Amino acid sequence: MTPERFQDLVGRLETMSAASPGRYRGTVFALTLLGFLLIALVVCGLGAGLVALLGIAAWVALQGSAALILLFKLGKLLVLLAVGLWMMLKTTAGALFVRLAPPQGRELTRGEAPALFAALDRMRVQMRGPAFHQVLLVDGVNAAVMQRPAFGLVGWPRNYLLLGLPLLEGMSEDEALAVVAHEYGHLAGSHSHFAAFVYRLRLAWATLLAHLEQQTGRLSLWLSAPLLRFVPYYNAYTFVLARSDEYAADAAAAALVGRDAACAALKRTQILGARHERFMGEVFNGIAQEPAPPADLTVRWADSLAQAPAQADVQLWLGQALDRSGRATDTHPTLRLRLAALRSTGEAPEDAPAPLSGASAAQAWLGASLPELRAAFARDWAERVREP
Repeated sequence: MTPERFQDLVGRLETMSAASPGRYRGTVFALTLLGFLLIALVVCGLGAGLVALLGIAAWVALQGSAALILLFKLGKLLVLLAVGLWMMLKTTAGALFVRLAPPQGRELTRGEAPALFAALDRMRVQMRGPAFHQVLLVDGVNAAVMQRPAFGLVGWPRNYLLLGLPLLEGMSEDEALAVVAHEYGHLAGSHSHFAAFVYRLRLAWATLLAHLEQQTGRLSLWLSAPLLRFVPYYNAYTFVLARSDEYAADAAAAALVGRDAACAALKRTQILGARHERFMGEVFNGIAQEPAPPADLTVRWADSLAQAPAQADVQLWLGQALDRSGRATDTHPTLRLRLAALRSTGEAPEDAPAPLSGASAAQAWLGASLPELRAAFARDWAERVREP
């Protein structure tokens, strides 16, 4: 499906959703069932074909010597067909149980970050969601929640929270909690359990599609064609629901920390991303003049955040982010639309968030463990950069 056709279909579905929400959700539910039916038909068809082929070979073998000669002549063709059917059956059935690789990061424990886990416990109680099996600290200006089912599309899931140390260094505790609560809102089903299921299913279908697209051979492509055509349509039909879920997740974050803090978090995330990109550019420019990568990168980043950036830079970064759209399949609305939906009483969309005062989320949540964590991330980064 081309991006133009995708956008056109999404536009028509937005009209349908607004005019008849019940009809739209019924269509999404029917498509969800159809997806599983398609997989079942492909798997059953492959299995039936393989059984039939083996049955024909056995029947011919029992017909006498003349039939055996025919079977011998056709043996190579039968073997190739049987092997092809078996491999495709194995691939398609296996795609249902393709397990995502577990996310990588530095695992945090309650003993290391009691304030963080206390905040997560309070969030879980208020939002009535599942527990995190692992909390991982990562090197990036982002935060994410990942659910990894035990058996591909299905199974008891493990829930991961990924927290970017550079992000936590530049946000207040409430702002960081707003970012986490937005991601957790998808997991907790703040927008309805059915919508949460569809949100997770979209990710699972994307994994399945990527797996099938790696297959080669005419037989594989022919048999997987229905699924390869279905997944883009499913993503288009669920796009409207997924986009509305983003607004609901923002509202859940605002209910937890307040609208002003939620809006400030949305803005500051964009500003920190641009500021960190510039910071890293300056670091890499400096490496050309140094004998080795700096061993205190994370400390340098934290120190740089103590200095307020130029107001012109902040306005430039925020202005660029307000109306920036993602890919055609990105369900996140623009920053301006998300801020308008929250209707903060404090600032206009173009107003920059107030400078950070007091402890950062990294200091508040990681406490005495922060210096050691900074040093560990700096060492890992320096080792990676040293490699040719």
